[in-house]
Amino acid sequence: MNARASALAMLGCGLLGIAIGYAIGLRAPADAARAAPAPDAHGEGTVTASHPRTHAHRAQDTGAHAGQGDTHRTAVERARSDPAYLRTLLGRFRGETSADRKAALLAILQGVGSDAVLQEAAAWAASADASARADGLALLGGFPIAREEVREVLLRRLGEERDPALLRTLADMATPAVLPADDSARLADGLRTLTTHADPGLRAAGLTQLAQWDRSPGLEERLHAALSDPSAEVRDAAIVGVGIGQARSERLKRALLAVLSDPDVSAQTRHSALFALQGFSLDRREYEIYRMASELSTLEEGPGH
Repeated sequence: MNARASALAMLGCGLLGIAIGYAIGLRAPADAARAAPAPDAHGEGTVTASHPRTHAHRAQDTGAHAGQGDTHRTAVERARSDPAYLRTLLGRFRGETSADRKAALLAILQGVGSDAVLQEAAAWAASADASARADGLALLGGFPIAREEVREVLLRRLGEERDPALLRTLADMATPAVLPADDSARLADGLRTLTTHADPGLRAAGLTQLAQWDRSPGLEERLHAALSDPSAEVRDAAIVGVGIGQARSERLKRALLAVLSDPDVSAQTRHSALFALQGFSLDRREYEIYRMASELSTLEEGPGH
């Protein structure tokens, strides 16, 4: 066994020993409290499944794609001033089957960013045809969520959409932004529906986004439950949600410390739990678990990190 592997093993054993002692220390008060109602969660919850805003990097020279010898910039400028040309581009975007050409056309249309494009995107997003809805959501992805029209389409589709791929697109569109509290609350309400979906990937995506919008005490309950989800993907999303949100409670802290004490968790999961615990107050025993897990994480990353 080399020195690095030996150090990892020693740290892992030490961390497990401290965790066992910590658990024994918690057992007595936990047993006494078991018959009593669970303590109220306190705190509020608000980096994100990222949503690409533009495909301009795939359309630097769209002469062949735009069909008029136009570069990306001139195609955008022409479409802004020529309604007939814009309608042509919208029609070609809907009918295009080549992924590269479709991406180039999308970049132009997102670059135009006009009310006409937004209205067409909203109409497509309401279509009974899944491919039209996909194109509409792709176009809407180029508009900021601060626009009321975009939020209305997003909320409506979250309530009506059944296609898992399009639901994932909707989750990705819910990028964080500063909005009035009532608008943020409406988005949180829409995203909560994803956190109970049968698809674990959608539950995970919904949790990650919900943590950025939900400022209600109910977020703590949802994150705590997700930390015990059968899906590792959902459990990892819950850890990330604690880290990026504002939900805080003793039971969330204990759950995160248990993650750090598990020798079988992945390095990425351990790193996420370490990040999340930075928002909690730790006593000396808890800090020792945190410190040893942090050292283990550094060793796992290897030299140069």
